[in-house]
Order: sequence, then structure tokens, then C-alpha cells
Amino acid sequence: MTFSEHYVGTIVVSVWNVCSMIIEYAILMKNYRRVPRLSFKPLPSPSEKVKKYLSRKLFKSCFAIHDGWKTYFRTRVWPAGVGLAFLYMTVLAFGGVTNTYIRTQGLSESVISVMIALGAAVGIAGTFAFPTMWAKFGLERTGLLALGAQLICLMFCVLSVWLPGSPFDPYFYSKSSNETVLQRAEGNRNATGIDEKKWFTKSSDELPSVVVFLFGMIAARFGLWMADLTITQLIQENVPEKERGIIGGVQSSFNRFMDMLKFVLVICLPNPQTFGFLVITSFAFVATGHIFYAYFAVRSGRQARLRSVPVVVVTRDNQQSPPLLPKSAPQSA
Repeated sequence: MTFSEHYVGTIVVSVWNVCSMIIEYAILMKNYRRVPRLSFKPLPSPSEKVKKYLSRKLFKSCFAIHDGWKTYFRTRVWPAGVGLAFLYMTVLAFGGVTNTYIRTQGLSESVISVMIALGAAVGIAGTFAFPTMWAKFGLERTGLLALGAQLICLMFCVLSVWLPGSPFDPYFYSKSSNETVLQRAEGNRNATGIDEKKWFTKSSDELPSVVVFLFGMIAARFGLWMADLTITQLIQENVPEKERGIIGGVQSSFNRFMDMLKFVLVICLPNPQTFGFLVITSFAFVATGHIFYAYFAVRSGRQARLRSVPVVVVTRDNQQSPPLLPKSAPQSA
């Protein structure tokens, strides 16, 4: 799109998506055929059908939402799921909003595309490191390390707000109170230089902020992808099979809601000069998600230690029986 017509980029992306769809469907079908249990779905008994139909006919959707969230918070992994959802309320990831901001800071579409590819490579590296980390540190600790690594990397994004070249102006709205929203938007549109056919549309003195911003965002993909895999694995292991569809649906809805909240904040703060507020808010949400996951990990560790404590039974004649160990405890305990 930088050195050719825009329709060329549209054609390339369209062809790429069609090819990806064919490959993805082929992989899904292969997995479906390799696991016969995926084609089996137990049906509820007729009595269950009648009871559900008679009691919840009028407000079926409302009851479904209530039951879904009730089931979600009844599971032991709900803090980890909430932590995952909070990661979606962020502009510290490649997307339409963030890419547009980067564009206003002097980087062309070609440079942004290279950065997106580099971020994907870093994320894939995190997926390859996940099994090794899981085997060495355990699942819960792997999530803690992954989220910690992501948080450290995102600190560079927060730092970039105050580096040379940053457009951040905390008093922007007080200075431009006489301008209308349309006038400010028109000025931002003209500042992108989208048709200049250059790799960079600003001088090198104005690039330190966006370079550090990109570094932190790309490096954070390593921990983010590991954390995503960790929490997904935790949900699969700790949720009964018959409830996984419900929990998965609620989790997906929660993620989408936090993503929508991000766009609401962007509507409220649409200017490049206020993008720093979005960066700081996003970092706060990611840190809050880390706290939720840390709470889950600490609670899980405490429960595991309690389950591993041997129980000594004392009889009436004060004779102690051998300690009773949990079924899952190793014989060497």
C-alpha cells in the first residue's frame, strides 16, 4: 500500500484470507476426524427437556445469561478468566486504533506490516516455549511468569509517552476548547501523510517515542501468547466437560465486552495528543488482570498444599493409625 495502489493491498489480503480459510478448515476437519468423541454429543433426557421448557419459556435468554455467569463464577478458575478478559481492554496491541496512531507518528504501512510480522514471530516463539515452561515450572507458575514478562515489556510503552517525538499533551482539550470535534479530526487526518510513498514521513528526531512503543508492544507478545495458552489450558483442565461450552461462551463474551470498552475509550479520547491516556489506562487494566491471575495462582497453591497434608487418625486407645494420603499424592510422600 505504500509504494503501490491501495486496491493491490486489498487484493493481496483477500487472496491471503481465502487461502488461510481453506487451510484452517482442513486442519479443523483433520482434528475432528482424529478424535471420534468430538462427533458424540449426549442428549438430555425427555424429562429434563420438559422441565426446562415449562419453567423458562418466557425469559429464556435472560435465564441463559444468568445461568451462564453463575456457572462461570462457580468454577475455581474464574479469577484467571477475569484476568484474561482484562488483557483485551488495551491499545497496546496491533489493531486498527493502534496502527492508525503509529501511522500518525511517521511510519508507513510497510513499516507497520513488518512490525506486525515481527510481533507475530515473537508470539509464536512464546507458543514454542510454553511446553518447556509448563514442564519446568508447572502451569500456574508459567502463567505468572508469562504475565510478568508481558507487564515488564509494556512498561516501555508507558515510558514512550514521555519520550521525544511523543504527541502526548495532558492539557490538549483545554488548549483546543474552541475547536470542534470535526476540526480536530480534520487536522489529524491531514497529519498522517498516507500518500507520500515513503518509509518514514517524519525526521529521525521525532521517532524515539514510537520506536520504544513498538519495542515494548512486540516484546510483550511473547508473554501474552504464553499467558493465553496457560489460561485456556487451566479452563480445559478444571471445568467439567458438560460445562466447557457455557464457560467458553461466557469467557468469549467477557473478552468481547472488554474489547468494546476499549473502543468506547477511544471515542472519548480520539486524538493522537490524548493517546497517552489510553496507553496508561491499558497498562492499568493489564496490571489488574495480572493481579486477578496472581490471586488464582496463590489460592490454587494453598489448596494444593492443604490437599497434600497427611491426615493422622487417633483411635480411642490413643493409638495413631498410619497417615492417610490423598489419592493423587505420590507413594514417596
